[in-house]
Amino acid sequence: MIPQYRQNRKMSVEELAERVNVSPATIKSIEENKYSPSFELVQKIADEFNVTPGSLFKKAEENNRNGGYADGRKII
Repeated sequence: MIPQYRQNRKMSVEELAERVNVSPATIKSIEENKYSPSFELVQKIADEFNVTPGSLFKKAEENNRNGGYADGRKII
Protein backbone atom coordinates (compact mmCIF):
# COMPACT_ATOMS: atom_id res chain seq x y z
CA MET A 1 0.00 0.00 0.00
CA ILE A 2 2.94 2.37 0.47
CA PRO A 3 3.37 2.87 -3.30
CA GLN A 4 -0.33 3.70 -3.62
CA TYR A 5 -0.17 6.23 -0.80
CA ARG A 6 2.93 7.79 -2.40
CA GLN A 7 1.34 7.95 -5.84
CA ASN A 8 -1.85 9.47 -4.46
CA ARG A 9 0.28 12.29 -3.04
CA LYS A 10 2.53 12.46 -6.10
CA MET A 11 5.47 11.71 -3.81
CA SER A 12 8.65 10.05 -5.06
CA VAL A 13 10.54 7.30 -3.25
CA GLU A 14 13.30 9.84 -2.65
CA GLU A 15 10.94 12.38 -1.12
CA LEU A 16 9.38 9.86 1.26
CA ALA A 17 12.83 8.58 2.22
CA GLU A 18 13.98 12.11 3.02
CA ARG A 19 10.86 12.80 5.10
CA VAL A 20 11.34 9.69 7.26
CA ASN A 21 15.16 9.93 7.34
CA VAL A 22 16.11 6.71 5.53
CA SER A 23 17.67 5.94 2.17
CA PRO A 24 15.55 5.59 -0.97
CA ALA A 25 16.82 2.01 -1.19
CA THR A 26 15.22 1.28 2.19
CA ILE A 27 11.83 2.58 1.02
CA LYS A 28 12.10 0.58 -2.21
CA SER A 29 12.99 -2.58 -0.27
CA ILE A 30 10.00 -2.10 2.04
CA GLU A 31 7.71 -1.59 -0.95
CA GLU A 32 9.03 -4.78 -2.57
CA ASN A 33 8.63 -6.77 0.68
CA LYS A 34 12.38 -7.40 0.79
CA TYR A 35 12.91 -5.60 4.11
CA SER A 36 10.95 -5.65 7.36
CA PRO A 37 11.11 -2.17 8.86
CA SER A 38 11.16 -1.40 12.55
CA PHE A 39 7.89 -0.35 14.15
CA GLU A 40 9.38 3.12 14.61
CA LEU A 41 9.93 3.46 10.86
CA VAL A 42 6.48 2.07 10.07
CA GLN A 43 5.01 4.66 12.44
CA LYS A 44 6.95 7.48 10.74
CA ILE A 45 5.72 6.39 7.31
CA ALA A 46 2.14 6.05 8.57
CA ASP A 47 2.34 9.53 10.10
CA GLU A 48 3.45 10.95 6.73
CA PHE A 49 0.28 9.61 5.12
CA ASN A 50 -1.96 10.16 8.15
CA VAL A 51 -2.95 6.49 8.26
CA THR A 52 -2.62 3.64 10.75
CA PRO A 53 0.55 1.54 10.61
CA GLY A 54 -1.46 -1.59 9.78
CA SER A 55 -3.05 0.01 6.73
CA LEU A 56 0.38 0.34 5.10
CA PHE A 57 0.61 -3.43 4.73
CA LYS A 58 -3.04 -4.39 4.34
CA LYS A 59 -2.76 -5.57 0.72
CA ALA A 60 0.32 -7.71 1.44
CA GLU A 61 -1.45 -9.38 4.37
CA GLU A 62 -4.55 -10.07 2.25
CA ASN A 63 -2.43 -11.67 -0.48
CA ASN A 64 -0.62 -13.86 2.03
CA ARG A 65 -3.94 -15.05 3.47
CA ASN A 66 -5.15 -15.83 -0.04
CA GLY A 67 -2.12 -18.00 -0.81
CA GLY A 68 0.02 -15.49 -2.67
CA TYR A 69 2.73 -12.92 -2.33
CA ALA A 70 2.19 -9.16 -2.39
CA ASP A 71 3.58 -9.02 -5.94
CA GLY A 72 0.87 -11.40 -7.16
CA ARG A 73 2.86 -14.65 -7.26
CA LYS A 74 1.14 -17.73 -5.84
CA ILE A 75 2.55 -19.88 -3.06
CA ILE A 76 2.62 -23.51 -4.21
